[in-house]
Amino acid sequence: MHAIRIVSPASNAPKTIQLFVNQPSAAFENVGTLRPAQEIRPTLDELEVNSGHFYTLDLIKFLKVNTLTLYIKDSFVRRSHSSYLRPLPPIPFVQKDAEMPTIIDYLQLVGK
Repeated sequence: MHAIRIVSPASNAPKTIQLFVNQPSAAFENVGTLRPAQEIRPTLDELEVNSGHFYTLDLIKFLKVNTLTLYIKDSFVRRSHSSYLRPLPPIPFVQKDAEMPTIIDYLQLVGK
């Protein structure tokens, strides 16, 4: 996986998204004790654009994904709302071609 795209209205926007790779046992009961592969913290400005915002995923951690668990830790929904249950917006993932990354790709990613 290369990237994740998040589009959401402010009334339904996730504030913190944690991605757990190859941890099929990740659940609400134990997600607080697990370390996410990546955490995404979108801003309302990024989400309000009609096409959403692309967040690049860590090349090494998302190289081989068998299972992926998304945990929406919190959202921009204010407590004054009558319902905490909100529909989750579609979250498309972007996958690059099947080419394997090289060490040059990794070094470019880390800025060396």
